[in-house]
Amino acid sequence: SCATPAEKTDRPRSAAKRAVEGAAPPPAAAEGLVGTLKQWRRSEAQRRHCPPFYILNDRVLNAIAAAEPDSEAALVAIPGFGAKRFEKYGAAILEIIAGAR
Repeated sequence: SCATPAEKTDRPRSAAKRAVEGAAPPPAAAEGLVGTLKQWRRSEAQRRHCPPFYILNDRVLNAIAAAEPDSEAALVAIPGFGAKRFEKYGAAILEIIAGAR
């Protein structure tokens, strides 16, 4: 399930989060993958009854599309996508990326 704003803590942003916030859009070649990831995110958010940005924000999706990770280690290395998110969404994301190749 998704965390509600009331469940979030007031903690300072990490360097990784600040890096993702400044991430550039993915290359033009990755735009199709971004669209596919956004469709998946929308479906996942509907299934979990929460807003899409609770699943992954656009900057993280852009970073994933630009990097096209092919393993758990590569996906978890992307700022804003850690082990907890991998447990929830990693297999689906890696499958989407593999299907786009």
